[in-house]
Amino acid sequence: MWPLAVLLSVALLHLSYGAPTVNEQFYCLGNRGTVIFASPVSCIVFHVCDDETLHTVYCPVGQIFDYYSRQCRTPDRAVCVLDLVSRPNPIPTAPTLAPTLPPTLAPTPAPTPAPTPAPTVSTQPPQQDEPAIPGEPQCPPWDVTLYPHPTDCRRFYKCFLGHLSTLTCPLLLRWNTETGSCDFPWNVSCN
Repeated sequence: MWPLAVLLSVALLHLSYGAPTVNEQFYCLGNRGTVIFASPVSCIVFHVCDDETLHTVYCPVGQIFDYYSRQCRTPDRAVCVLDLVSRPNPIPTAPTLAPTLPPTLAPTPAPTPAPTPAPTVSTQPPQQDEPAIPGEPQCPPWDVTLYPHPTDCRRFYKCFLGHLSTLTCPLLLRWNTETGSCDFPWNVSCN
């Protein structure tokens, strides 16, 4: 309990508190004691539940909240919870070896090129790449955007620099497209 008290004291001295919104109050409902957890939408924010009271805490400038140590650290020493959800694991591939050819001693005649057919002009508009799953948005490499899920009101998509992640709101909350956050069902128009 003592290290937790020290951490909270340091947080109170060095970090500024933000006022929680109505939908964030639900995070601490029924909680007993002190719990620290990462923000599901920002690397520079974390939440502290003191019993059922939520405190939103901002890391100092130049730092992010480290998911593993539960402290604000410089980005080179921290792992943001959003990176854990956003980054797919690469599939390893075997290296490709270039074939080796024996040296040519005599010059070889150039092959006669085949006649080039005349270019054809398409009357169809160019097709855009289809999403992997119908209803999923495509993520341009420069975009950071949130989109609603087409069939599940608790889920939403996050496009972060070309990577698509599917995220889920906490229990009993729904994705509110107008506010860009999880909210109570009566504040959300979702079919």
